[in-house]
Amino acid sequence: MHRQGCCLALILCLGPISPCFAEIYVAGEVGAGFPNDLKSVEGTGSIHGVQFSDISFKNTFLYGGKLGYFFDDPSWKWIGMELEVFNSNPHIKQQTVTATGGGATVSTIANGAHVLVTTTALNLVMRYPSKLIEPYAGIGLAFVHAKLSDETGSTSDDSPGLNVLAGLRGYLTKNLAVFGEVKYTYTSFSFENAGATVGEGITGIYSTYGIVGGLSWHFK
Repeated sequence: MHRQGCCLALILCLGPISPCFAEIYVAGEVGAGFPNDLKSVEGTGSIHGVQFSDISFKNTFLYGGKLGYFFDDPSWKWIGMELEVFNSNPHIKQQTVTATGGGATVSTIANGAHVLVTTTALNLVMRYPSKLIEPYAGIGLAFVHAKLSDETGSTSDDSPGLNVLAGLRGYLTKNLAVFGEVKYTYTSFSFENAGATVGEGITGIYSTYGIVGGLSWHFK
Protein backbone atom coordinates (compact mmCIF):
# COMPACT_ATOMS: atom_id res chain seq x y z
CA MET A 1 0.00 0.00 0.00
CA HIS A 2 2.86 2.41 0.84
CA ARG A 3 4.52 1.74 -2.52
CA GLN A 4 1.21 2.24 -4.39
CA GLY A 5 0.52 5.49 -2.55
CA CYS A 6 3.96 6.88 -3.40
CA CYS A 7 3.57 5.88 -7.04
CA LEU A 8 0.23 7.71 -7.30
CA ALA A 9 1.72 10.80 -5.66
CA LEU A 10 4.56 10.65 -8.19
CA ILE A 11 2.09 10.62 -11.05
CA LEU A 12 0.14 13.55 -9.60
CA CYS A 13 3.07 15.86 -9.00
CA LEU A 14 5.36 14.69 -11.85
CA GLY A 15 8.38 15.35 -9.71
CA PRO A 16 10.38 14.18 -6.69
CA ILE A 17 8.45 13.27 -3.56
CA SER A 18 9.33 12.16 -0.09
CA PRO A 19 8.16 8.77 1.30
CA CYS A 20 4.48 8.93 2.24
CA PHE A 21 2.02 6.79 4.12
CA ALA A 22 -1.70 6.29 3.72
CA GLU A 23 -4.55 7.05 6.11
CA ILE A 24 -6.88 4.14 5.34
CA TYR A 25 -10.59 4.30 6.19
CA VAL A 26 -13.73 2.19 5.93
CA ALA A 27 -17.27 3.56 6.07
CA GLY A 28 -20.92 2.56 5.95
CA GLU A 29 -23.71 4.80 4.66
CA VAL A 30 -27.51 4.83 4.57
CA GLY A 31 -29.93 7.38 3.17
CA ALA A 32 -32.35 8.12 0.37
CA GLY A 33 -32.16 8.32 -3.41
CA PHE A 34 -34.14 10.74 -5.57
CA PRO A 35 -34.01 9.57 -9.19
CA ASN A 36 -34.87 11.87 -12.06
CA ASP A 37 -37.15 10.63 -14.83
CA LEU A 38 -35.58 8.37 -17.46
CA LYS A 39 -34.89 10.79 -20.33
CA SER A 40 -34.50 10.41 -24.10
CA VAL A 41 -36.30 7.07 -24.06
CA GLU A 42 -36.19 5.19 -27.36
CA GLY A 43 -37.19 1.74 -28.50
CA THR A 44 -34.73 -0.95 -29.58
CA GLY A 45 -35.07 -4.17 -31.53
CA SER A 46 -38.47 -4.55 -33.18
CA ILE A 47 -39.56 -1.09 -31.95
CA HIS A 48 -36.37 0.72 -32.99
CA GLY A 49 -37.09 4.35 -33.81
CA VAL A 50 -40.10 4.69 -31.51
CA GLN A 51 -39.82 7.66 -29.13
CA PHE A 52 -41.28 7.39 -25.62
CA SER A 53 -42.21 9.98 -23.04
CA ASP A 54 -40.07 10.24 -19.89
CA ILE A 55 -40.48 7.38 -17.41
CA SER A 56 -40.84 8.18 -13.70
CA PHE A 57 -39.17 6.32 -10.82
CA LYS A 58 -40.06 6.17 -7.14
CA ASN A 59 -37.78 7.60 -4.47
CA THR A 60 -35.74 4.90 -2.81
CA PHE A 61 -33.81 3.74 0.24
CA LEU A 62 -30.05 3.79 -0.38
CA TYR A 63 -27.25 1.97 1.44
CA GLY A 64 -23.62 1.12 0.82
CA GLY A 65 -20.01 1.20 1.94
CA LYS A 66 -16.65 2.79 1.20
CA LEU A 67 -12.99 1.82 1.36
CA GLY A 68 -10.40 4.50 0.79
CA TYR A 69 -7.28 6.28 1.84
CA PHE A 70 -5.74 9.73 2.12
CA PHE A 71 -2.01 10.37 1.95
CA ASP A 72 -0.55 11.15 5.36
CA ASP A 73 2.39 13.10 3.96
CA PRO A 74 1.85 16.83 4.74
CA SER A 75 2.08 17.74 1.06
CA TRP A 76 -0.58 15.25 -0.04
CA LYS A 77 -2.90 14.63 2.92
CA TRP A 78 -5.67 16.64 1.22
CA ILE A 79 -6.11 14.09 -1.60
CA GLY A 80 -7.06 10.41 -1.73
CA MET A 81 -8.80 7.59 -3.56
CA GLU A 82 -12.02 5.83 -2.61
CA LEU A 83 -13.85 2.69 -3.76
CA GLU A 84 -17.59 3.02 -3.14
CA VAL A 85 -20.47 0.57 -3.64
CA PHE A 86 -24.13 1.43 -2.99
CA ASN A 87 -27.54 -0.08 -3.76
CA SER A 88 -30.96 1.44 -4.40
CA ASN A 89 -34.41 0.36 -5.61
CA PRO A 90 -35.86 3.13 -7.81
CA HIS A 91 -38.96 1.18 -8.83
CA ILE A 92 -40.86 2.34 -11.90
CA LYS A 93 -44.28 3.78 -11.12
CA GLN A 94 -47.49 2.75 -12.83
CA GLN A 95 -47.96 5.64 -15.25
CA THR A 96 -49.22 6.80 -18.61
CA VAL A 97 -46.57 6.43 -21.33
CA THR A 98 -46.80 8.02 -24.76
CA ALA A 99 -45.13 6.38 -27.77
CA THR A 100 -44.51 8.21 -31.05
CA GLY A 101 -43.45 6.45 -34.24
CA GLY A 102 -44.51 5.71 -37.78
CA GLY A 103 -46.52 8.92 -37.93
CA ALA A 104 -48.76 7.93 -35.00
CA THR A 105 -48.87 8.74 -31.29
CA VAL A 106 -50.32 6.29 -28.79
CA SER A 107 -50.76 6.65 -25.01
CA THR A 108 -51.23 3.71 -22.67
CA ILE A 109 -51.10 2.96 -18.96
CA ALA A 110 -47.90 1.02 -18.26
CA ASN A 111 -47.62 -1.24 -15.25
CA GLY A 112 -44.88 -0.54 -12.73
CA ALA A 113 -41.70 -2.63 -12.46
CA HIS A 114 -39.15 -3.50 -9.80
CA VAL A 115 -35.70 -2.00 -10.32
CA LEU A 116 -32.45 -2.79 -8.50
CA VAL A 117 -29.46 -0.50 -9.13
CA THR A 118 -25.97 -1.26 -7.84
CA THR A 119 -23.35 1.45 -8.38
CA THR A 120 -19.62 0.80 -7.99
CA ALA A 121 -17.46 3.92 -8.24
CA LEU A 122 -13.77 4.72 -8.01
CA ASN A 123 -13.57 8.30 -6.75
CA LEU A 124 -10.80 10.85 -6.55
CA VAL A 125 -11.51 12.62 -3.24
CA MET A 126 -10.24 16.01 -2.02
CA ARG A 127 -10.65 17.30 1.53
CA TYR A 128 -9.69 20.14 3.83
CA PRO A 129 -7.76 18.21 6.52
CA SER A 130 -8.94 18.85 10.07
CA LYS A 131 -9.02 17.10 13.42
CA LEU A 132 -12.64 18.16 14.01
CA ILE A 133 -14.75 19.18 10.98
CA GLU A 134 -13.62 18.16 7.50
CA PRO A 135 -15.37 19.13 4.24
CA TYR A 136 -14.66 16.98 1.20
CA ALA A 137 -15.68 16.47 -2.43
CA GLY A 138 -15.02 13.86 -5.06
CA ILE A 139 -15.57 12.74 -8.62
CA GLY A 140 -15.13 9.34 -10.16
CA LEU A 141 -15.93 6.75 -12.79
CA ALA A 142 -18.90 4.52 -12.03
CA PHE A 143 -20.00 1.06 -13.15
CA VAL A 144 -23.78 0.82 -12.85
CA HIS A 145 -25.64 -2.50 -12.84
CA ALA A 146 -29.43 -2.30 -13.17
CA LYS A 147 -31.99 -5.12 -13.10
CA LEU A 148 -35.56 -4.55 -14.27
CA SER A 149 -38.24 -7.13 -13.46
CA ASP A 150 -42.04 -7.43 -13.71
CA GLU A 151 -44.67 -10.12 -14.16
CA THR A 152 -43.35 -10.95 -17.66
CA GLY A 153 -39.74 -11.61 -16.62
CA SER A 154 -36.52 -9.69 -16.02
CA THR A 155 -33.69 -8.02 -17.92
CA SER A 156 -30.49 -6.26 -16.86
CA ASP A 157 -27.92 -3.75 -18.06
CA ASP A 158 -24.33 -2.82 -17.17
CA SER A 159 -23.18 0.67 -18.12
CA PRO A 160 -20.35 3.10 -17.34
CA GLY A 161 -21.24 6.36 -15.65
CA LEU A 162 -20.15 9.38 -13.64
CA ASN A 163 -20.27 9.74 -9.86
CA VAL A 164 -19.97 13.10 -8.05
CA LEU A 165 -20.12 13.68 -4.28
CA ALA A 166 -19.67 16.33 -1.59
CA GLY A 167 -19.88 15.99 2.16
CA LEU A 168 -18.90 17.02 5.65
CA ARG A 169 -17.14 14.75 8.15
CA GLY A 170 -16.96 15.33 11.89
CA TYR A 171 -14.53 13.40 14.09
CA LEU A 172 -15.96 12.00 17.31
CA THR A 173 -12.58 10.55 18.27
CA LYS A 174 -9.19 10.39 16.55
CA ASN A 175 -10.39 7.38 14.52
CA LEU A 176 -14.21 7.49 14.49
CA ALA A 177 -16.11 10.03 12.41
CA VAL A 178 -19.70 10.74 11.40
CA PHE A 179 -20.44 12.16 7.95
CA GLY A 180 -23.22 13.50 5.77
CA GLU A 181 -22.99 13.42 1.99
CA VAL A 182 -24.81 14.41 -1.19
CA LYS A 183 -24.08 12.37 -4.33
CA TYR A 184 -25.08 12.44 -7.99
CA THR A 185 -24.83 9.59 -10.50
CA TYR A 186 -25.27 9.81 -14.27
CA THR A 187 -25.43 6.91 -16.71
CA SER A 188 -27.54 5.36 -19.48
CA PHE A 189 -29.61 2.19 -19.46
CA SER A 190 -30.35 -0.23 -22.28
CA PHE A 191 -32.90 -2.91 -21.38
CA GLU A 192 -33.32 -5.58 -24.03
CA ASN A 193 -36.56 -7.61 -24.11
CA ALA A 194 -38.23 -5.10 -21.80
CA GLY A 195 -41.42 -4.84 -23.83
CA ALA A 196 -44.57 -6.89 -24.01
CA THR A 197 -43.02 -9.23 -26.59
CA VAL A 198 -39.54 -10.69 -27.14
CA GLY A 199 -37.31 -8.37 -29.17
CA GLU A 200 -38.67 -5.12 -27.77
CA GLY A 201 -36.44 -2.99 -25.58
CA ILE A 202 -35.74 0.57 -24.46
CA THR A 203 -32.77 2.85 -23.89
CA GLY A 204 -32.65 6.03 -21.83
CA ILE A 205 -30.57 8.46 -19.78
CA TYR A 206 -30.64 7.81 -16.03
CA SER A 207 -29.52 10.21 -13.30
CA THR A 208 -30.16 10.32 -9.57
CA TYR A 209 -29.35 12.29 -6.43
CA GLY A 210 -28.66 10.72 -3.07
CA ILE A 211 -28.47 12.04 0.48
CA VAL A 212 -26.72 9.74 2.96
CA GLY A 213 -25.23 9.71 6.42
CA GLY A 214 -22.86 7.27 8.01
CA LEU A 215 -19.88 6.38 10.15
CA SER A 216 -16.26 5.99 9.10
CA TRP A 217 -13.29 4.47 10.89
CA HIS A 218 -9.87 5.92 10.07
CA PHE A 219 -6.71 3.90 10.65
CA LYS A 220 -4.19 6.56 11.61
